[in-house]
Amino acid sequence: MYSLGSEQLNMGHVLVQIITIVWALLPILQVCFIWGRMPAAAHSIVESIRYLSTTGLSQTFLIQIQLFVSICSSTKMGINVFGFFTIDSQTGVMILGTIATYGIVVIQFQQEKSNDCHYNVSQIL
Repeated sequence: MYSLGSEQLNMGHVLVQIITIVWALLPILQVCFIWGRMPAAAHSIVESIRYLSTTGLSQTFLIQIQLFVSICSSTKMGINVFGFFTIDSQTGVMILGTIATYGIVVIQFQQEKSNDCHYNVSQIL
């Protein structure tokens, strides 16, 4: 990413770097998209249970359904990565936002391309 910000690369190298970055991010974004649909599927189960007729069901069964619904509603669903974060539908946006922020910071802190050299010289008294 840093080499993309410098103007020392020709267009061929820039194109290769961009393709490499996209190629590396594609499987990650695919996993985020596929596994990001899982919470919607779990919440659709909750919606189906909401319209369930409860007449004739035992009290213990209703308590178990209520417990299941509360777990499905409150638990963040996705792939848990060693307890650090959960991969869900918002992870792809988070990764793209991080890359965009890093790119902006790299562009802002580029060295000037001019040949004028200014030095900070202080005299010792």
